[in-house]
Amino acid sequence: MIKIEKGIIFMTMDVRDMTSPEQLMGHIQHIAQWVRLSGSPEESKGFDYIEEKLTEWKISYKRITHPAYISLPGKASVTIKMQGIEMPIECITHAMGANTPKEGIAGSLVYVGKGMPDDYKHFPQGAIALVEGLATPLSTLNAGKANAAGVVFINGSEFHEMIVSPVWGSPPSDRQHLLPEIPVVSILEKDARKIKSQLAQQIPVQVTLNTEVLTEWREIPLLIADIEGNQYPEEVVMLAGHVDSWHYGAMDNASANAVQLEALRVFQQRKDKLVRSLRVAFWSGHSHGRYAGSTWYVDEHWAELEEELVVQMYVDSVGGKGATVLSQAWAMSETKPVAIEALALETGEVFEGGRFGRGGDQSFYGIGVSGLFMCLSEQPPITDPKYIGSSNLLGGNGKTGGLGSWWHAVDDTVDKLDPAFLNRDARIYLYSLSRYLEEPRLALDFRETIMELRNHLLQWQKIAQDRFELSEAVKYCNQLEEVVQPFYQAQDLEPTIFNQIVITLGRILIPLNYTTGNKYEQDLALNYQPIPSLEPIQDLLKTEPGSDEEQHLLILLKRRLNYVSNTLRKASQYLKEFPAVKQIPESMEMRK
Repeated sequence: MIKIEKGIIFMTMDVRDMTSPEQLMGHIQHIAQWVRLSGSPEESKGFDYIEEKLTEWKISYKRITHPAYISLPGKASVTIKMQGIEMPIECITHAMGANTPKEGIAGSLVYVGKGMPDDYKHFPQGAIALVEGLATPLSTLNAGKANAAGVVFINGSEFHEMIVSPVWGSPPSDRQHLLPEIPVVSILEKDARKIKSQLAQQIPVQVTLNTEVLTEWREIPLLIADIEGNQYPEEVVMLAGHVDSWHYGAMDNASANAVQLEALRVFQQRKDKLVRSLRVAFWSGHSHGRYAGSTWYVDEHWAELEEELVVQMYVDSVGGKGATVLSQAWAMSETKPVAIEALALETGEVFEGGRFGRGGDQSFYGIGVSGLFMCLSEQPPITDPKYIGSSNLLGGNGKTGGLGSWWHAVDDTVDKLDPAFLNRDARIYLYSLSRYLEEPRLALDFRETIMELRNHLLQWQKIAQDRFELSEAVKYCNQLEEVVQPFYQAQDLEPTIFNQIVITLGRILIPLNYTTGNKYEQDLALNYQPIPSLEPIQDLLKTEPGSDEEQHLLILLKRRLNYVSNTLRKASQYLKEFPAVKQIPESMEMRK
């Protein structure tokens, strides 16, 4: 690998060549021998193994426990009665679903397709909904709003464990009412086929549900490992992943833990090259607490993270058998150039990238931390209806097929890993990390982010038509694009100044792009449109021009537009004043 510093060319060892397939697979075999439910003794053994490796490598770490609201599915049963004949149906229940009375609940089963609000237009109150697909928070919310007594989801040929609460992290008091109040189960397609056939013939189907879910506050572990940088140690790059699992969780998420450990081992050997610090976070509460671990960490360390954290890379479910699609992984616009380079070097594949969604411990949007990756490698597109449910959740864009039929399933075992693909994914992660850890100038291109924001604003204007005007926000976005260019073109700009600029831009622009507006709260675990604060435009289009409802929405949208416009204006103002008066926000002064 060629590196140039002050006009001198010299060779450095490519960080990718330091990965070890044997080490990676060895970590998985150790960690995936336990079913790691959040806060369980078996999960603690997984953390013990990680701690042993860090001690062996002489890496500084801190392991603690903290309270979290955790939900563990227990026993469940479904009994169907058709044409006077009762039959039990194989099923599972889901985290954060409600418990039934001991005798269960019974009612008419009504098929509602994908369970969208319009599918419930003629839904009889108190019936039990039969819904296509995986058990998701949105589908569960829709069923609850329709006054369903319960909901039965249809999986493919495998059961997929899910959590059905839309509340991100442990629920605060003002979000408790959003926790599901109805029992939730999933059945398999082979059994649902018979039921749907009866319902299509208008033959009544009765169903009895019985569910047991243990939902309680419990102590869960959290481990943070640090390797301090040499030049800017106060700037931190984080690699994060969860340890808790459904079943043995070899791919999800022992594979990620292996990559995390490999990153620590390799960068400990290269610590003399680290410009800034590496922090590797091992969460619990991901699968059973809706990202309770990362959310607690953000809540408890807000000021520290706002001061120090510059990039957050997430790793989840890598190295799966057949996972040949890498081009669609999540990337923010400013981090996408690094992903493009990493994939080009490793595979020659052209990285397209997908927009970061509301999932996968992405608890850092409010702080304004640039993110890269979540599930790096995925399956090719799937058309087989047996697997379409799981592929639609994480794939579903026609370009990927999700994470495999074993994702969140009982057969997520070590044999589902491909050692060559795992090493490939680790090499991509470590190269990307090296770009942020070993270069004085942060590889964050916010010119791309500003162009993205402008495109989103133009798209919102197209949606709004003549019902609402966003030209003010577009104007400030154009101004921001103009004033940011000189900073990227100035090759002699000191890295310390350049880094202060891009970190500040992230703190300003990322919450605008990815949150509904209150950066100290966690938005729900639901899908949001880009620049989420402008989503009421969609509601505006459903109102009659001149109606009272329209007027109320216009007031709301004007305030949201003021937030968007003023955020962009302040970003421009910051950049305009920076060269003349070195006006650095207080948070940046504290970092110096």
